[in-house]
Amino acid sequence: MPGREIGALVPFAFTPQQMSDAGRGNEFSQMIARLRRGATIEETNAQMRTIVARNVDRLPQNADFVKTSGFTGFARAIREQLVGDTRVALYVLQAGVLLVLLIACFNVANLLLMRASGRGRELAIRTTLGAGHWRLVRQMLTEGVVLSLLGAAGGLALGVAGVRALLAMSATQIPGQPTAALHLPVLGFTLLLAVVTGIVFGVVPAISVIRGNTNALLKDDATRGSAGRATGFFRAALVVAEVAITLVLLVGAGLLIKSFANLQRVDPGFQSENVLTAQIVLPTSRYPQPDARRAFWLRLADKAKQIPGASVVGLTSNVPFNGNVSSGSYSIVGYTPGPGEARPHARQEVVGVDYFTAMQIPVVEGRVFNEGDTADSPQVAVVDRYLVDKYFKGRSAIGQEIQRGGPDSPRIRIVGVVGIINSIDLAQPVTKERIYRPIAQQPPGGMALVVKAAIDPTQLVSQVRSAVQEIDPEQPIFDVRTMEQWMDRALEGRRTPMTLLGIFGAVALLMSAIGIYGVLAYAVSQRVREFGIRQALGADSKSILSLVLSQGLLRTAIGVVIGLAGSVLLTRYLQSLLFGVGARDIPVYAGVTVLLVAVATLACYIPARRATRIDPMVALRDA
Repeated sequence: MPGREIGALVPFAFTPQQMSDAGRGNEFSQMIARLRRGATIEETNAQMRTIVARNVDRLPQNADFVKTSGFTGFARAIREQLVGDTRVALYVLQAGVLLVLLIACFNVANLLLMRASGRGRELAIRTTLGAGHWRLVRQMLTEGVVLSLLGAAGGLALGVAGVRALLAMSATQIPGQPTAALHLPVLGFTLLLAVVTGIVFGVVPAISVIRGNTNALLKDDATRGSAGRATGFFRAALVVAEVAITLVLLVGAGLLIKSFANLQRVDPGFQSENVLTAQIVLPTSRYPQPDARRAFWLRLADKAKQIPGASVVGLTSNVPFNGNVSSGSYSIVGYTPGPGEARPHARQEVVGVDYFTAMQIPVVEGRVFNEGDTADSPQVAVVDRYLVDKYFKGRSAIGQEIQRGGPDSPRIRIVGVVGIINSIDLAQPVTKERIYRPIAQQPPGGMALVVKAAIDPTQLVSQVRSAVQEIDPEQPIFDVRTMEQWMDRALEGRRTPMTLLGIFGAVALLMSAIGIYGVLAYAVSQRVREFGIRQALGADSKSILSLVLSQGLLRTAIGVVIGLAGSVLLTRYLQSLLFGVGARDIPVYAGVTVLLVAVATLACYIPARRATRIDPMVALRDA
């Protein structure tokens, strides 16, 4: 089922009028079809263009509208329809997972290398006493793989918990069905990576012994020195890579966080605080006539006004950010579009009672609807300032007339101008005007009750339901949400990537700190005799502290430089997810760098401080 919120399907049938040439140009439906085997979307679109061209030739009176409006048939893959807007976000999250996985692998590699370096003399002695090469390799392979598999098992457990948390956090924004699980390919890849990591970094020390480095290993360990130069360089390179990847993740998370903060500061043109909305659709079998629908809506508004805690009540056919968009073409009396210019096209909405007051949409000029706007009075409309700026620049729109339909359709007089509202995507500017019609003159079958509350609006839900059932006991309500919940729902597509990438960045920062600390702590333990000699020769604690800190911070600095360069290259792919912030935002880069350096400094300071507390006499005696 293509719509996750669809609970039932009913037959769809065109009326004879809709199937006639007079019904062309109406926009109210979409079609789902399965292509025949071997057919492509491109071929389907080519065939649709041919059909449209034939209709234009047969109905020349519609040619200008078809050419200028862009309302022609086109097809797109249903997968693209469902997840097209989330493709970039999914790619970003997949990249974040991969980068965190790399950092984890680097930490495991460093752990195995440090552990193996500490056992270098043991391996050399066993080789000297006759241990077979394959036996050493087998032992190291077993230990490395077991350690990696244990880590993979813990990671998979966290993965299961993370998937459940993701579903709980944002079930409405995950493309496809609202269920997710760890798939077998994911499990297989995780296990394969764990095994490969254990094999590669478990067997390296054994290979160094097999290649004939026994004397060097015995000598190095006998002097209590550090690991070989090549091994030390490799460990340092892993730390540098961890820092660089962490910086990339933190920069991406920082940009998304700043972008989301900018979005929350955008003025949608109305006030969402303490506003409750409830959707109602009247069945045509019980409310077939406009008079019956009009009477229901007006009675409901009167009932809702009597609810304790309800300060203002309104009705609308389109709740902002609910995902539904109603729009259509119209014409302005006295205005003729230029050659090749499209006819005016606007968002069209039916409102009633005190909707503008309930939503606190400002009145710019004229008036809003009142009790004098009845079914028998002249047709009226309220438009937004976007329409005025577009078609009545420098003059008043009050008293101007518009038409919906052909030249013989009723004329609708503009009686008021209100502010512009953004009801679709706060990250995108408003690009289309809006026309409001009074419920008394155009009563639709579906509306939403809008209640401005003086208290917590969620406390009014049961009373709203009771008000509806007092009028019609069989009439349900649905999509009962506060206006703030609608806005939060609309922002989930940006909140989820921000949250997850922020979590990835925090995990990466923690693992990098652990990696830096581990490498330096091991280096300090390997250089105990050296530090003892330095202190015996007069070196003070400050110089030893500086020596160890400089070693760790140098690797951090190299990683930061590489990470900044990588961030500049990679964060450009985040551009479509950003709002009000560039992919190279200097404050974000600077703040993230300072944070990473501060954490790395702390990770370096702990082992460096430990190095200053080494007793020279104990160090020399144990050597």
